[in-house]
Amino acid sequence: MATTPVDTPHKFTTEEMEALEIFGKAKCTSVPHLIEYWEGYVPVGVDNLAIAGGYMKIIFMNKLPGESLDREKFLNKTEEMRDTIRRGFKAALM
Repeated sequence: MATTPVDTPHKFTTEEMEALEIFGKAKCTSVPHLIEYWEGYVPVGVDNLAIAGGYMKIIFMNKLPGESLDREKFLNKTEEMRDTIRRGFKAALM
């Protein structure tokens, strides 16, 4: 957790933006599409957890149909279903 404001985006934010741009140019249908983004500095009072004056980027993307899948949900599925999901990811990346 951050304890002081920063003036640049986090590495993960930069990587996510790069991925959205790459997939968008490739017209990939299996990932969200970047709609718009805003970047600037956190104004005072915008959020109790935000650090006023720190860098902030808000990314707007479309929502894909289906179920969100995090690590825990994935691991709770049967081995057969995990293999099906892996094949789906591989096909989407290819």
